[in-house]
Amino acid sequence: MTLTLLLVIMTLVVCYIRSPLATLGAGLVLGGSFANLIDLAVTGVVWDMIPLPGSDIMFNLADACIFTGGVFLTLSVCGLLGEAFMPDGLKNLQRESQQS
Repeated sequence: MTLTLLLVIMTLVVCYIRSPLATLGAGLVLGGSFANLIDLAVTGVVWDMIPLPGSDIMFNLADACIFTGGVFLTLSVCGLLGEAFMPDGLKNLQRESQQS
Protein backbone atom coordinates (compact mmCIF):
# COMPACT_ATOMS: atom_id res chain seq x y z
CA MET A 1 0.00 0.00 0.00
CA THR A 2 2.72 2.47 0.97
CA LEU A 3 4.73 1.69 -2.15
CA THR A 4 1.67 2.12 -4.36
CA LEU A 5 0.80 5.46 -2.77
CA LEU A 6 4.40 6.60 -3.09
CA LEU A 7 4.52 5.70 -6.78
CA VAL A 8 1.21 7.46 -7.49
CA ILE A 9 2.35 10.65 -5.74
CA MET A 10 5.73 10.64 -7.47
CA THR A 11 4.11 10.06 -10.88
CA LEU A 12 1.80 13.02 -10.33
CA VAL A 13 4.69 15.21 -9.24
CA VAL A 14 6.93 14.30 -12.16
CA CYS A 15 4.15 14.51 -14.78
CA TYR A 16 2.37 17.66 -13.62
CA ILE A 17 4.96 19.73 -11.78
CA ARG A 18 7.60 20.64 -14.33
CA SER A 19 10.38 21.93 -12.13
CA PRO A 20 14.02 20.83 -11.78
CA LEU A 21 13.74 21.04 -8.01
CA ALA A 22 10.57 18.90 -7.96
CA THR A 23 12.23 16.32 -10.20
CA LEU A 24 15.29 16.20 -7.94
CA GLY A 25 13.06 15.91 -4.87
CA ALA A 26 11.03 13.09 -6.42
CA GLY A 27 14.23 11.26 -7.32
CA LEU A 28 15.59 11.58 -3.79
CA VAL A 29 12.34 10.37 -2.24
CA LEU A 30 12.07 7.42 -4.62
CA GLY A 31 15.74 6.49 -4.26
CA GLY A 32 15.67 6.61 -0.47
CA SER A 33 12.41 4.67 -0.31
CA PHE A 34 13.63 1.94 -2.62
CA ALA A 35 16.94 1.70 -0.73
CA ASN A 36 15.06 1.11 2.52
CA LEU A 37 12.70 -1.39 0.86
CA ILE A 38 15.61 -3.35 -0.62
CA ASP A 39 17.40 -3.42 2.75
CA LEU A 40 14.26 -4.65 4.48
CA ALA A 41 13.49 -7.25 1.81
CA VAL A 42 17.00 -8.69 1.68
CA THR A 43 18.20 -8.49 5.28
CA GLY A 44 15.08 -7.68 7.29
CA VAL A 45 16.88 -4.63 8.73
CA VAL A 46 17.94 -1.26 7.35
CA TRP A 47 21.74 -1.37 7.15
CA ASP A 48 22.75 1.90 5.54
CA MET A 49 23.68 3.63 8.80
CA ILE A 50 26.59 6.05 8.52
CA PRO A 51 28.57 7.21 11.59
CA LEU A 52 29.45 10.88 11.87
CA PRO A 53 33.21 11.27 12.42
CA GLY A 54 34.20 12.20 15.95
CA SER A 55 30.86 11.33 17.56
CA ASP A 56 28.60 8.44 18.47
CA ILE A 57 25.83 9.74 16.21
CA MET A 58 24.74 7.58 13.27
CA PHE A 59 22.18 8.39 10.60
CA ASN A 60 20.39 6.56 7.84
CA LEU A 61 21.40 7.87 4.42
CA ALA A 62 18.17 6.71 2.75
CA ASP A 63 16.06 8.53 5.33
CA ALA A 64 18.15 11.67 4.85
CA CYS A 65 17.43 11.45 1.09
CA ILE A 66 13.71 10.99 1.73
CA PHE A 67 13.61 14.01 4.06
CA THR A 68 15.65 16.23 1.73
CA GLY A 69 13.54 15.21 -1.26
CA GLY A 70 10.37 16.02 0.67
CA VAL A 71 11.72 19.47 1.51
CA PHE A 72 12.61 20.07 -2.17
CA LEU A 73 9.14 18.95 -3.27
CA THR A 74 7.45 21.20 -0.72
CA LEU A 75 9.54 24.22 -1.69
CA SER A 76 8.90 23.57 -5.37
CA VAL A 77 5.14 23.09 -5.03
CA CYS A 78 4.79 26.18 -2.84
CA GLY A 79 6.98 28.24 -5.18
CA LEU A 80 9.15 29.49 -2.32
CA LEU A 81 12.41 29.59 -4.27
CA GLY A 82 11.41 32.04 -6.96
CA GLU A 83 10.29 31.60 -10.53
CA ALA A 84 13.38 29.65 -11.64
CA PHE A 85 12.30 26.66 -9.53
CA MET A 86 8.55 27.25 -9.67
CA PRO A 87 6.32 24.65 -11.33
CA ASP A 88 4.80 25.68 -14.66
CA GLY A 89 1.26 25.57 -13.25
CA LEU A 90 2.10 28.16 -10.58
CA LYS A 91 3.87 30.37 -13.13
CA ASN A 92 0.74 30.35 -15.29
CA LEU A 93 -1.48 31.18 -12.31
CA GLN A 94 0.75 34.11 -11.39
CA ARG A 95 0.75 35.44 -14.95
CA GLU A 96 -3.05 35.17 -15.15
CA SER A 97 -3.54 36.95 -11.83
CA GLN A 98 -1.14 39.74 -12.87
CA GLN A 99 -2.93 40.26 -16.19
CA SER A 100 -6.40 40.60 -14.65
